[in-house]
Amino acid sequence: MLSRAFSIRRPRWSLDERCRRFPLLQALRERVLVFDGAMGTMIHTAQLTLDDYGGKENCVELLNERRPDVIASIHEAYLKAGADIVETNSFGSMPIVLGEFGLADEAYHLSRRAAEVACEVAAGFSTKERPRWVAGSVGPTTKMVSLGHIAFAEQFASYVTQIHGLIDGGVDVVQIETQYDLLNLKAAVLAAREAMRRAEREVPIIAQVTIE
Repeated sequence: MLSRAFSIRRPRWSLDERCRRFPLLQALRERVLVFDGAMGTMIHTAQLTLDDYGGKENCVELLNERRPDVIASIHEAYLKAGADIVETNSFGSMPIVLGEFGLADEAYHLSRRAAEVACEVAAGFSTKERPRWVAGSVGPTTKMVSLGHIAFAEQFASYVTQIHGLIDGGVDVVQIETQYDLLNLKAAVLAAREAMRRAEREVPIIAQVTIE
């Protein structure tokens, strides 16, 4: 799987053609798009109980299944405040992170649910004059390839599972964010391309790094 991802030639695109295919990119050409704010902070202000987390304290991705109403209300608050794009509650919804809660096998499902919840809310606010979009949030995991915490191939496979769920759930863009290890970022970008191949659906990729 990993060797196939490496064997794919890097595509060369026409920006005009990409903007025609993806309205989000066209909108970025025309104006500044406003993203939402922090998800975790808003979740903690909801004062949820351990039962809400199914006994898995601070596993916020599990709320996509157990308390989708809370996650939906957060998306709604940001859209009402003027956000053009909301991010899914999926920062750590990959097997590598969910495995710490004994939920590695739920990664695809919880990622997809995160996307479905966000997309349903965004659709309710979207109009022809002002469409709203959903970005699939992909965090750095808790392990760094560069420091030998995890093998590149394992990190890649974990990201594929997560991003596949986000794409199947309907996200408009994959947002690989808060990346502090360039090998992690490389694994995530390659995984996004592989996930699109599996889902038979392409979306743009946003890649962000954080520097200390």
